[in-house]
Amino acid sequence: MGAGSCDEAQEPQAPAYTATATADARWVLTGWSEGARRMLGYSCAEAVGRPAAELLAGDGPGAGTAAAAPAPASGGTPAPPPPPLPVPAGPGRDPAEALPWSGPVALRHRDGHRLELDLCAYPLLDGGGCSQGWLLTAESQGLRQRKQDREILERTFDQSPFSMWIYDADLRFWRVNEAAARLMEAGEDEVRGRPFETAVPDPSYVGFRERMRQVVRTGEPARHISFLKEGSGQERAWASSIWAARDESDRVCAVTAWGLDMSEEYWARRRLVLLNEASRSIGLTLDMVRTTEELAEVVVPRFADHVRVELLESLFGNGELRDGPAADPVRLRRTAQRSAGGDGPADGRAGADGRP
Repeated sequence: MGAGSCDEAQEPQAPAYTATATADARWVLTGWSEGARRMLGYSCAEAVGRPAAELLAGDGPGAGTAAAAPAPASGGTPAPPPPPLPVPAGPGRDPAEALPWSGPVALRHRDGHRLELDLCAYPLLDGGGCSQGWLLTAESQGLRQRKQDREILERTFDQSPFSMWIYDADLRFWRVNEAAARLMEAGEDEVRGRPFETAVPDPSYVGFRERMRQVVRTGEPARHISFLKEGSGQERAWASSIWAARDESDRVCAVTAWGLDMSEEYWARRRLVLLNEASRSIGLTLDMVRTTEELAEVVVPRFADHVRVELLESLFGNGELRDGPAADPVRLRRTAQRSAGGDGPADGRAGADGRP
């Protein structure tokens, strides 16, 4: 907005805006923006040339009726503005006195109602660094509310106990919260703008990356479970939800994901599934050998890479089993063997040596 400009733009639909105005060293208004018109109701023609004091809603002397302060004599000190506005540095004064100022101000709308605003005043300096006037700004209630909302969202994102990531449509990192930074051992500044595959080369994340690409292609939310190994070698189960954000053209413009370490719940569920499956798969017949084979089939590869079942040789004899420790040597018969890489034969013979 140039000084003395009276151009008035068409009122935008958004309720969030900033009012701006300019004033000379005597606090006479020299410029008036569309935002100022929306906020206070005065047109540019009505505001420019008016003393700023006339807009104050205070009850003190001069508020709302003050005349323009007289121009200073050559080399003199300009008349101070009405409280609570800051005192400007005029021509010939120390430029250090022309400091930005901000604070609460009560203004009067054109229709008479009172407005409580936070006013900011910035000195307009000439080539010598001396103040020749002021740039005044005030934010609308809608804009202040939007900033407060954004601050709450930022705090919620950063302080979430869940790991959260935001990527652009090309899966470049945009935002990383504190929990995610701890998991990745890299802060947001380190990964921002980097493609996912270069910032996270760990092959354990390949499935997660492909699921995000699916979300970009389809726009549909998805879930994913990743298995990640800690430094100790322990495998952890991470559950993730992934969803897309769309722009005004309904195109995917960003992808958000959050992750939760659900190892305890995951493995507890897996144990319950195993028990349920075991109850339906083991002991379906009275054949002892077949029962051991069923046991091996249930366990591998879910919980073991290799299982071998050996029973006391005496179980296959006609003699009566006795209580107490078995007599040496203890002979075992292998009745079932299963490996994640393929089944090994159960030889059906007594072990080659005694085993305690």
